[in-house]
Amino acid sequence: TKIDLSDVFGVPAGVKAVLAGVSLRDSGSAGSSSGCYLILSPNSTSYSGVYTYCAGLANDAWTHHNITVPCDANGDVYYQINASGSATMDVYLEIWGYWL
Repeated sequence: TKIDLSDVFGVPAGVKAVLAGVSLRDSGSAGSSSGCYLILSPNSTSYSGVYTYCAGLANDAWTHHNITVPCDANGDVYYQINASGSATMDVYLEIWGYWL
């Protein structure tokens, strides 16, 4: 799913990359056999991009990451979530900076 960074976060259109603060948790992360993760990417290609994991942590334990994510030509990013079930993962995304 695409995130229009200029629309959602006020980031100028056409930026090359963003510095993102990501916090995530999953209510079933301790027992997840396939892993619980978020991927941020400059494209919608499956399993392509920067991964952040909460798999293996205690259920509902927060994990925090600061990552640099490349953007597409319009300055947007795509996300993919692999959660332990439906409506089990919480994600907070903050944009701390960007590269022109």
